[in-house]
Formats: sequence, structure tokens, C-alpha cells
Amino acid sequence: MQTYSGTIIKQNFVDKGGRVHQDIFDLYLKTDQGKIFIKISEGHVKRDEILKYLDKEIVVKAKLISWGLWDSDDPNVQSRVGDYFIFYEINE
Repeated sequence: MQTYSGTIIKQNFVDKGGRVHQDIFDLYLKTDQGKIFIKISEGHVKRDEILKYLDKEIVVKAKLISWGLWDSDDPNVQSRVGDYFIFYEINE
């Protein structure tokens, strides 16, 4: 676990047909390293708590996972993949 700083941003879901769904979105931490997905299901910070910091600069205690499954922990299930954060604590 390390300390990272960045801005919480959200990105609306776009389905395979290219349609944007305003009510479905993912959260990312935008850092010097780029925009990195936040995998809420593995973290200790709930989605509602993260949303309080939307578009704000924060400092988090987190673990950065290089190249893992975003949507499922089961490798037999279709999932988006890539780098992601697991949040343990948010500090302003």
C-alpha cells in the first residue's frame, strides 16, 4: 500500500453500440501516471464516499494493481482488464 494523489473523475459507460448511458459510470483517479480505474469491490472505501470527492484533488492510501480484471475476480467471466487502484483510505 502506498500514498497517491490525484483527482477523482467519472466516465459514463458506453455500450458496444456506442450509446452513452448517463446513469452508469466508472470512477477513476487521474494522477501523473494517467487515468486509472478504481475497483471499488476490492477496496475499503465505499462508492458513495468516493463520490463526495468527485472532481477534487485528494490523497489516498491505495494499492496499484498492474493488469487485472476490473469487473470480476473470475478469469472465466468476461471482464474489462487493465491497471486499477484498490482504495484503503481517503485524505483531503
